Amino acid sequence: MARRCGDYRHGPPRPEHLYGEPSDARSAPSHSSQGRTELTESLLHGATFLALAAVVIVLGLGIINMVRGKSGNRSQMLMRWRVILQFVAIVVMMTALYFSSK
Repeated sequence: MARRCGDYRHGPPRPEHLYGEPSDARSAPSHSSQGRTELTESLLHGATFLALAAVVIVLGLGIINMVRGKSGNRSQMLMRWRVILQFVAIVVMMTALYFSSK
């Protein structure tokens, strides 16, 4: 006979009925893996900051070069570096987002 909503003759439903495994079978994460996760997140946050700072610096140098009317070749080089650094920044941010969602 199926249990009806509110039918607790044998006690309330236990988590293993909901999740398919006994609640004590789940193991807590070890301290070493938690420390590695925190270290990874810290490194990725630092790398994100550095990548964004590099993009801002190259963008600023490009704007200064353009305002001064200096070499067009240098402007092209700075634009290429900015695009490459933006790509790196996006990859680092997506990697950080991937690991933070786990």
